[in-house]
Amino acid sequence: MAVSVSTFVVRTLINPSEVELAKALAVLNAAYSLSEPALYASAGPEHFADLLPALNAANLRAAAIAGEIYVAEDREGRYLGVAIGFGPGREIFDCEDQTTQALQMLVSRLPAHVHAWNQKMSPDIDNFKVRAFGDAGEKTRWSVHRLGVKPEYQRQGVGSRLVQHICAKASGYNVTSQATDGRGIQLYSHLGFKTRASVQIEAPHGKFTLTALMWCSPAPA
Repeated sequence: MAVSVSTFVVRTLINPSEVELAKALAVLNAAYSLSEPALYASAGPEHFADLLPALNAANLRAAAIAGEIYVAEDREGRYLGVAIGFGPGREIFDCEDQTTQALQMLVSRLPAHVHAWNQKMSPDIDNFKVRAFGDAGEKTRWSVHRLGVKPEYQRQGVGSRLVQHICAKASGYNVTSQATDGRGIQLYSHLGFKTRASVQIEAPHGKFTLTALMWCSPAPA
């Protein structure tokens, strides 16, 4: 059931506490429980519910170390939406701290066949990103790595505000994202992102389409 929201602010979580990370995790779990085609196709229905919180928690832990976590918060302090971004020169799981404090806890939860498939596909995904965004990669752009809005607050501008916040912060850098569902592509397209490439990926439990999108920062006046 949709809940109307009229006033909220977008802010960055600076050195997030365990309470703040838990609130952000609850938002991402609720948002992605409705649509996470890549995880569903790779892990299957048997493992989806168990792995989704582990995936979201690993993303949040990694962002707390090397990226940024943005929340849309109402007057009562409720988190309506969450976005994870990485600035130029950084990406998810790109350093030892992210690996030991975030990635390893996710990998430990993966069934062996899912872990093996992820390792096999990783070079192909990297090549896809190069084709879509160029060889310079993360050094020349910001990225929206994760974006989620609680279901009852969706379609009220919360996700758009979060993405716009990152684009404004990018200040001269392009912003990229990758989407695996139609609603995500629609949101990014509405905000001026252009599709750079798409690829259909065959996973152990089905197929999903990965779409790479980019927002180009306006040239200085």
